[in-house]
Amino acid sequence: MKKKYRVDQIYTRCLSQMAYFIVSGNEAAVIDPLRDVDIFIKMAESEGVQIKYIFETHFHADFVSGHLDLQQKTGAEIIYGPGAAPAYPVYVARDGETFTLGHIRLKILHTPGHTLESVSIVLEQDGNPEAVFTGDALFAGDVGRPDLAVNEHLTEKDLARMLFNSLQKLKKLPGRTLVYPGHGEGSACGKNIGSELVTTIGFEKKHNYLFSLNNEEDFVEQLTQDLPVPPKYFFIDAGINKKGYPLLNEFLPGIKKMLPVADFEQKLNDGKIQLLDTRPREEVLKTGIIPKSLQIGLDDNFAVWAGALLDFDRELLVVAPENRIDEALIRLARVGFEKIAGVLSGGVANWIAQGKSLQKINEVRMFELPLLRRQNIEVIDVRPQTFFKANHLKNARNIDLIELQEKIGALDKNRKYIIHCQTGYRGMIAYSIFLQNGFQPGNIYYLSTPFDDIVKLGEVNGEFSEIVM
Repeated sequence: MKKKYRVDQIYTRCLSQMAYFIVSGNEAAVIDPLRDVDIFIKMAESEGVQIKYIFETHFHADFVSGHLDLQQKTGAEIIYGPGAAPAYPVYVARDGETFTLGHIRLKILHTPGHTLESVSIVLEQDGNPEAVFTGDALFAGDVGRPDLAVNEHLTEKDLARMLFNSLQKLKKLPGRTLVYPGHGEGSACGKNIGSELVTTIGFEKKHNYLFSLNNEEDFVEQLTQDLPVPPKYFFIDAGINKKGYPLLNEFLPGIKKMLPVADFEQKLNDGKIQLLDTRPREEVLKTGIIPKSLQIGLDDNFAVWAGALLDFDRELLVVAPENRIDEALIRLARVGFEKIAGVLSGGVANWIAQGKSLQKINEVRMFELPLLRRQNIEVIDVRPQTFFKANHLKNARNIDLIELQEKIGALDKNRKYIIHCQTGYRGMIAYSIFLQNGFQPGNIYYLSTPFDDIVKLGEVNGEFSEIVM
């Protein structure tokens, strides 16, 4: 059967988020757009189609959605699922309601559990299910977490039971039905999301450890066990998406305030402003970082960690590569940061040229690890608990990066610590948090070697026999 539609997936790595652009005939629909919506406008223009619908699978907690910006620019109708009550006009769809798009139909399935208004959207051609956009109900290898919509009337187990029943609706779809999830590997919206960006109902029935469960109590127990701590900004962004927000093109020009070194330093010294260094880790290792800064590189899950670790109520100073300033500001806006006090003009090169100091990174590699370990230096493993349980250095202390700011006060500033994670990205963030909290650079070691390489070395020659598997 010839397809009468096309689906484009727009994957945003720093959020592990997928938006979708569906074209059929001369009409298009967008599902779960990011805040910077120009990509969808350009896609519609290049196809010569009109964006008719903007579907939101739920009130997103991990990013500020672009539905209001997109509606303003296109006039498209915003559609939410049953029970949604945002503070702006939308169409609230019924369970089972269908919407015609060109030669196809899009059918709403109410699939609560991750949130109460969550929906999945079934793409039907000639009455046959072809694909389903599952939002945060079903992922590749995982399902949505059930603890973000907890309130005085609902526990995470109540929501897990809702999700179990919701997933039964999805199981009724043909096994060949393509599954287009809302998130991929690295998102905190699930516990252990797989790396596949597209899957099928049949594959998930066989291989998804939760979707394959048919007993409700087993499902609830498995889903609610070892849930990771949700980033604190999740609840802020969910509120922004419910209440509405300033349109991106109205406020973005005003937050790009380029500050000379003297003005930048003056603002930094008042003690009320946060400093974010977004340069790549490799550059930071060469030059060091500006004192007091939080180092979150642009080249990984930047927006997630910015939202998780920065304070939304305080103004923010930004350091960024000269050619990536706009990118840094847009990616901050994606998670709701709008209080930008300024950007360092000329970047770190200008800071150095003005004779200002940097804190060097006390880097160590895996061949130096045995000697340091024999000096009774404590290892702080900032990976998630699930990674730590799988394998870790013997006697290492696990403090998930997302909890480090809360727990760092219990650590002894007179001790020496080796900080590591899986790839080095989180470890660099953690290293900057230690410096922010008054730990002396000479007492903090940043282990830059990826943990998998350390494990492989141990397997080859036994040098790291103290790895606990």
